[in-house]
Amino acid sequence: MFQVVSRVSRQHHVTFTGVGTGFSLGGIDLGSNNVRTVPETKAALLVGTGTNASEVGEAWFVASQQLGLPLSRLEVSNFGRAPLGRYNSIVLVGGSYTALDKPAVDKLRRWVQEGGTLVTLKNASEWAIKQGIVKEKLLIPAHGGWADTTALAEAMAEARPPAPRATQRPKPELPFTRRTDFVTQDQEGTRAIAGSIYRADVDVTNPIAFGLTSRQLYVFRNGTTFLRPSRNPYATVAQYTPTPLVSGYVSRNNLRQIRNSAAVVVSKVGTGRVVLFADDPNFRHYWHGTSRLFVNALLLGPLLNLPEGPAAIAAEEE
Repeated sequence: MFQVVSRVSRQHHVTFTGVGTGFSLGGIDLGSNNVRTVPETKAALLVGTGTNASEVGEAWFVASQQLGLPLSRLEVSNFGRAPLGRYNSIVLVGGSYTALDKPAVDKLRRWVQEGGTLVTLKNASEWAIKQGIVKEKLLIPAHGGWADTTALAEAMAEARPPAPRATQRPKPELPFTRRTDFVTQDQEGTRAIAGSIYRADVDVTNPIAFGLTSRQLYVFRNGTTFLRPSRNPYATVAQYTPTPLVSGYVSRNNLRQIRNSAAVVVSKVGTGRVVLFADDPNFRHYWHGTSRLFVNALLLGPLLNLPEGPAAIAAEEE
């Protein structure tokens, strides 16, 4: 037995420690029902039409090269024919997923509801919310036009005048459009978040944050996805602090949106879950703190049993 354990230790770089008892001085005991076996991760990554090639490469590198976890690549154009049942995790990086038609979206939604773990980055998180795959919320961007968020769409629907009756024939009119002066083009760059560093508070007791020892986490942002903290108090894994900016430029309006917004949210959907990242945790493989959250989402996401908080229960009753 000693020879077998020693060989496994050398092959897999695992250290085994002998104990004289299963009782623990703190936390759960060895052999407890709360000790769960991590199943083999079988993950897929959507690639091709609409996806951000750089983010695809970053996610693939972290999983395949750093972790040694192969990611099956699913072409967006062939998603409708993909056998999702063989995967327990699927990753959507930033990009546009308009190429996925309604049957494909319904297929992905069913897969999540039946136990799958969907990991979304940046505006893929926006897409998942807008498609109704997950019941989380977005914050309205500081400058209109970046995202048709849930709140913005509802506000626009309420403000829209009623449709004219069939018997009425309104005279055609040119719609009013906001004029933009040529000189204002130099101001567009100030509205973007081109790359800056922020401070977030992370719940180190959440399995998605496994391995982190400090609640302070530095996050790199280069996008304008703003997630609202979940109504379930246990679901917001990482949240930007009231004074989040550490380094780099950001406009006052964007900084106002980032303050106290969510950086990472995990949401229960049926027997599955969706892990929403507001940013790219694997950016250029520089940010090992946030890439750990991504890795944990792949490895531990399928095991995550998210408790229902009082606010979440009340939301479901509305």
